[in-house]
Amino acid sequence: MIEIVNRATGQLLDADSIPGLAEIAALHDEQILELRDLIEGDSAGGSAPRGPGSRPVVWAQLSARESAQTWEALAAWVGWLRGRYPLAQKVPPCWWRHPELVEELTALWLSWREAYVEKGAPLSAGADWHGRWLPEAVRRIRAGGWNIGCEGEHRPVVENLYDGRSVDDRPAFQAAITGTTQTHGGDNMPTDDLARALAEGRAKRLGELPGTPVELDGAFWVETESGWTQVEDDETVIFLRDAQQRLKLATGDRRDEDGR
Repeated sequence: MIEIVNRATGQLLDADSIPGLAEIAALHDEQILELRDLIEGDSAGGSAPRGPGSRPVVWAQLSARESAQTWEALAAWVGWLRGRYPLAQKVPPCWWRHPELVEELTALWLSWREAYVEKGAPLSAGADWHGRWLPEAVRRIRAGGWNIGCEGEHRPVVENLYDGRSVDDRPAFQAAITGTTQTHGGDNMPTDDLARALAEGRAKRLGELPGTPVELDGAFWVETESGWTQVEDDETVIFLRDAQQRLKLATGDRRDEDGR
């Protein structure tokens, strides 16, 4: 008989019946999702637990990998902002070339995440963001005149009010952060590569829910906003291997129960 205890309640779970196994599987998925949040925080270091953008960003203090991840996440959000609101002419696509704009947009991005992404935000946080932080940031950007000097150089003419481009020159932007991403070869994997491994059966999720960690060739990977990051923390790897074994036991017993 396998004894599994719900650590949150101290309840002994029944691993010898189909309903009990279903409860164990549900608890397993919940724990894996919680662990994924913690892993994303560890993978992003001091810049962003649970993914880039969840903690105040001090660019000068970010490691190479943290900087690359945060750049990608911020750029994706700026593209969304310029396409969602009529700000294409107020927030230029060359924003990433101007330190002042980077700092303003980073602060605006973090305030948006606090209102819409972080747990425990009040229901009025979105209204506060629209009424306070967004217009104030736009006012400062317009009043500062920080991007005026680039109008005759790299800044393309933007005629529409809406423009979903995240940056003006993707290859140039990528080249600017390539130096940071290449220093960590093997730590990150493109989304398409891991998706292909899952489709071919070479990789397997630890749980049945999307977003749970994935095992590939003996290594564990978690999905972040900038792709897939390998889990390197020894204690976390041990926990994941233990969770993997518990899942195999549960699914194996479930197959035995179904075959009776």
